[in-house]
Amino acid sequence: FTSQGCGYICDFCAASKGQREEYRDLDRLMDEVDCIAGLMAKYGLREMNVYLSNLDGLQTPHKLEGALQAAHSIAASHGIDFRARMLATTKMTKRAIERDPQILHRLRRYGLHTIGFGVDGVSEAVWKRLHKGHNSLAEYESCRAACTAAGMRTEMLMVVGFSNESWRDGLAAIAYSVQNAYGSHRVIVRPYMAKEDVPGSKKWETDEAARERFLTDPEGFRH
Repeated sequence: FTSQGCGYICDFCAASKGQREEYRDLDRLMDEVDCIAGLMAKYGLREMNVYLSNLDGLQTPHKLEGALQAAHSIAASHGIDFRARMLATTKMTKRAIERDPQILHRLRRYGLHTIGFGVDGVSEAVWKRLHKGHNSLAEYESCRAACTAAGMRTEMLMVVGFSNESWRDGLAAIAYSVQNAYGSHRVIVRPYMAKEDVPGSKKWETDEAARERFLTDPEGFRH
């Protein structure tokens, strides 16, 4: 757990959104990595694989770099190889690279090997309706190329099946996913079906009938 909070307000997102990203205390993070790495070394394990909690890892890149550098250094002191994956938006990634062209290369040295970008369709009209206006295919492709150049893998999160999405929109998203998966950049596609009424989403907050449907039949959460 590194941070929480994201400045964007995508309708379907159930996380802590519309707020500044806040990092946890770095000393506590270092204590935890030290403890875990010590236990791993004791049992002969040599690779620590983690998924960072950041909703948009490059919203505050200097804090991310500090956390990764500390974790990587402490793990290495126990003979452990620190390896991390995370999420990021293409907009903030592009901005971070423009301000610091070597940022991805340094993060790669600290163990960050994969960045996942929420593409979630290919239609600007769909993005606009979902309040995901920060998306751009051109920016995604630029970030994908930057990850490849830094020796990182790219993951593409592709949520399809929104209620305001036409079948043509869905088909275009699937076609674009296949193109990425079998292209030269070796993109890992992570497909998801849209769940627009989960707790924390805009629909959950504004649609009483949607809430009652789950509250009267909690099995709906599992399904």
